[in-house]
Amino acid sequence: MTNKNVAVFTLPVLFLLLVLTSSAIRAEDGNSNPWMDWLRGSSESADTQYRRGMDYFYGTGVDENRETAVQWLRRAADRGHADAQYMIGWCYEHGAGIPEDKTEAVKWYRKAAEQGEDYAQYALGINYFYGTNVPEDKVEAAMWFRKAAEQGNALAQFQLGMCYSSGTGVAADRTEAVEWHLKAAEQGHAVAQHMLVTPYLLGLGVPKDETTAIEWLRESAGQGYADAQFQLGSALKCC
Repeated sequence: MTNKNVAVFTLPVLFLLLVLTSSAIRAEDGNSNPWMDWLRGSSESADTQYRRGMDYFYGTGVDENRETAVQWLRRAADRGHADAQYMIGWCYEHGAGIPEDKTEAVKWYRKAAEQGEDYAQYALGINYFYGTNVPEDKVEAAMWFRKAAEQGNALAQFQLGMCYSSGTGVAADRTEAVEWHLKAAEQGHAVAQHMLVTPYLLGLGVPKDETTAIEWLRESAGQGYADAQFQLGSALKCC
């Protein structure tokens, strides 16, 4: 190899070394460098990219930066990471680090929901329930609530209980309503706790038990749920 060829060959190498050196210096100063981000991101797993995105989202170990968070989350989401897909949907819905776009939000929620991500399933259910950028479909909503509820998602358990209580998207069933509200209540859902008071007081879908009714009323009121606090205050005043 001639000296001329060696010089031509080494120039790109030298340039890369300068970039890496500059990046290392910037990293020590706490500044981000796009070259290092690109090199690092291209070799990391989708799970690592997701966790890095969440670090930027909440400011864990780095300065909070929603725009940078979205960049990392999008990399993971594009590679099929369900949790990242849910977060991208959430960011689109709330305009966090990216322009608000409800249609894109639903698209990413669906991608995650179809992979079994329970919060995405719940979010997709809410969109169908209210007809947000999808045609309103209470049956479809109840289906997604059930998928999330069966995974232990308290928000979905509460919503599914409400569906059974009112016969929305499913056949009305007081026993099922109490069952799902109880599951949510046991996880600390204050409104679900309050929803158990009347069934236990009157024996609707569950054996009548005034003691249990008062216990759930106190639990709900203790979490600051205003309706429960008012009801408990009225009960104590009367008695």
